[in-house]
Amino acid sequence: MARFLSLAVFACCLPLVTGVAYGGESAAARCAEEFHTLLKGEPSKAFAAIKPLRDVARGGDERLPGRLLFGPSGERRTGDEVQALRVSTALAKGQGRPAWVSSANSRWIVDRVITDLTDFMGQGPSPYLCGGVENYVATLRKYVDQVSVGGGRSLEDVRAAQAKRTRNSIDRAHVTMRPVPAPRYAPELRPIAVIASPLKSHPSFTLRRGFDDTNLMLPISMKKQISQEKPVYGPRIDPGLPIRSDRAIPLDTDQNRLDAVEALVEAAVEGGFLKKTDVAVVDVQPETAAAYRPVLSRLENLRPMLIGTDVRIDDRWTRKSLSAALSEIEILDYLAHADTEAADPLISAINAMFAAVLEARQTALSNAGS
Repeated sequence: MARFLSLAVFACCLPLVTGVAYGGESAAARCAEEFHTLLKGEPSKAFAAIKPLRDVARGGDERLPGRLLFGPSGERRTGDEVQALRVSTALAKGQGRPAWVSSANSRWIVDRVITDLTDFMGQGPSPYLCGGVENYVATLRKYVDQVSVGGGRSLEDVRAAQAKRTRNSIDRAHVTMRPVPAPRYAPELRPIAVIASPLKSHPSFTLRRGFDDTNLMLPISMKKQISQEKPVYGPRIDPGLPIRSDRAIPLDTDQNRLDAVEALVEAAVEGGFLKKTDVAVVDVQPETAAAYRPVLSRLENLRPMLIGTDVRIDDRWTRKSLSAALSEIEILDYLAHADTEAADPLISAINAMFAAVLEARQTALSNAGS
């Protein structure tokens, strides 16, 4: 990986290391000299800010659980959904710290980027110093962006995929907890078509069976009665079944996600799976995470009823479906807060240096008359 990163950075600079790009050898030399001087200004200050942060990551919030409260379901996930799980798991373990801090691979990439920047800042006034700077910075920035989210996927795409998965999981949980309606239209005698099949070995005997292949033997007297009665059928829509709604469940805000959790809890109570006294909202102290992470606080309150030795739901399928829905909500909640947490100082410092280097290079080009 280290060799690949260095080769990628070196290769991106090859097309632009000739003085022809700046209108001649003298222009390239002037640009390099000017750029080398400018690197000692703002870029040097920005680089100096990176060094103290290299081995020091921002501390996590001790009020957060430090892990995912509900283990993710084993159902198959798409690429973005897998990335959503990875990011949320890292955020949970880091107690609010950036996801890359909890990944050994991401920490290695950050260290490698800083090492490359160290080599870049330590260059002498080479005539080709101005060449390929934009490509160089773009390559390093690509790796930094992968560290921030992972896999080259944007946080918006990952969050959107997880929101869709969460809605589907919530719908399945509601269906699982919904009582099965009793049939309301059951005629005393259902018409059954009878097929007469003479037996080859005994032509005088006839085997009669229904279409449902139950080997139903009907007396001849009932056959005549069935043919004379008018079939009785119920309505096409059983009023005992819920009306399907295509309205998407809102999950954008903390309150939306909290409402989704409470709706699941209410369905469990109405279905007789939980008692109302079991799911009452517990008063929390101000020093807990409930003040700014209400969804996690509520999930932590509900967890013992579904996981552990004090499980309140005996039905395995209902417990599995409800736990899966709450797990998806938890994952989405971490993603929703991923871009609202305080900016990581190290990544911010690296991006600030990128901007300073590009600005210095542009100034050098202008001063050199390129």
